[in-house]
Amino acid sequence: LLAIPLRGEPALRAGCDFVSNLVGYTWQGRDGSPDRLLEPALVLLFDLIGRKHPLRSCRDPRIAATLARLEEANGAWMSMENLARAAGMEPHYFSRVFHREVGLPVKQYQLRLRIRKAMVLLRQDARVGEVAASLGYEDEKSFSRAFRQVAGVPPGEFRKSYLLQP
Repeated sequence: LLAIPLRGEPALRAGCDFVSNLVGYTWQGRDGSPDRLLEPALVLLFDLIGRKHPLRSCRDPRIAATLARLEEANGAWMSMENLARAAGMEPHYFSRVFHREVGLPVKQYQLRLRIRKAMVLLRQDARVGEVAASLGYEDEKSFSRAFRQVAGVPPGEFRKSYLLQP
């Protein structure tokens, strides 16, 4: 599974620390019997991680590293050439392998990450123009078009509906 960056995720970091301290390097308790706390703790931890970061297996470690790099970029746009070079692949081949592993083209995957970042900012009561600028969009209109393409609603409507929830 893709390693999930936990910077800025204190609950997930604490969950990982708890599980790692719960039992050293074994799936058993100290007496050799199966550890009764470990399985429920792991189920809860993976449920929490899955809510924040959709997990998917990735057979190619170069693509897994790319996905982690994109998560760490926190919405910043990275060129196909730079990603391919970092993965040690030619851009065209990288594009094909990425699509096969992830199920989306690189550009579409990055767009979804950016919109996910935008949703976080909009939930924090940021204005649409501020969010667009922080994500590097030239104007609010192009940001709104991209947001609507991914989220299905305009960013202003998303912001209002989230802020009006009790």
